[in-house]
Amino acid sequence: MTKRLEDRVNTYGAYLKHRYGARTFRVGLSTGQECPHRLNNGGCIFCLPETYSDHLHRVNHQPEQQLYALLPKIKKGCGEVRFLAYYQHDTSTAGEVQELKQIFTQALKHNEISGLIISTRPDFLNEEMVEMLESLQGDLFLEIGLQTIHQKSLDMLNRGHSMQDFERAIKLCEDYGIETGIHIIVGIPGETISDMLLTIKYLNDKDIISQIKFHNLVVYQGTRLASF
Repeated sequence: MTKRLEDRVNTYGAYLKHRYGARTFRVGLSTGQECPHRLNNGGCIFCLPETYSDHLHRVNHQPEQQLYALLPKIKKGCGEVRFLAYYQHDTSTAGEVQELKQIFTQALKHNEISGLIISTRPDFLNEEMVEMLESLQGDLFLEIGLQTIHQKSLDMLNRGHSMQDFERAIKLCEDYGIETGIHIIVGIPGETISDMLLTIKYLNDKDIISQIKFHNLVVYQGTRLASF
């Protein structure tokens, strides 16, 4: 009999259910900031915002109103579940520190929100930002998009950051004790299985990293990657 994935791997869903005592859903939100890398440098060659943006992000950038609009929809389809406010849209630490603190604090005050997940890039984390995040009153998970440890792949994907940027960011997370997850991509052109395993080994050696999210390299029509 084939075992379920949850019987072999501590999946993120299983971890959240154990932590919060019930199925826990991430509510995708936006701070209203666009990704500076996309605005200034064309962005990652695989990026297509429409694939991860709810229409509410485009018509209404008020996070509190986004929550009130989205939570009933999720509960209607899934029943009574727990919620984490997931700032996944673009680079969620791009912006003025105190303005972002107000946005994140507002979400934590919502009586149905159990905590925050904040997704960002390694080059948009500095000590002032991380200190602010650590000061928030509530559960906080930080997700950093690394994708790979190999600089040639970062350059090919036009990620716009270096491994040095990531190492500085992860050191800040260690210094401030922030629970940290990392996004990586498998299937990057030119990378071998050995290359991918080196990325995983590197991350496994970092005690502060509690989660790794694996993404396939999906080629969307209209991206620069699709023209390769």
